[in-house]
Amino acid sequence: METEKVIITNILFKNDELTIKKGLLKLNGVVEVIIEPENNEVEVTFEHIDREKIINRLYALGYFEDFTENRLLFQITSSPIALPLRWN
Repeated sequence: METEKVIITNILFKNDELTIKKGLLKLNGVVEVIIEPENNEVEVTFEHIDREKIINRLYALGYFEDFTENRLLFQITSSPIALPLRWN
């Protein structure tokens, strides 16, 4: 069994927690879902399923991974390729 923590952007209400928990538990292989709304964290314990399917289910439910916590968004926006070209 594996456990993965995912930071998502918009856990605002108790209803969000229930929607996420029910939606993820419908996936075959998801054993447990623990949600910490104050940190926007979803901890998923699973087996025989990959992380991508979990992220896709969250996306389908309307919840998106917060890449700023994982520093991916920062890396993308701070790369020289992401900067606009300036013509003099």
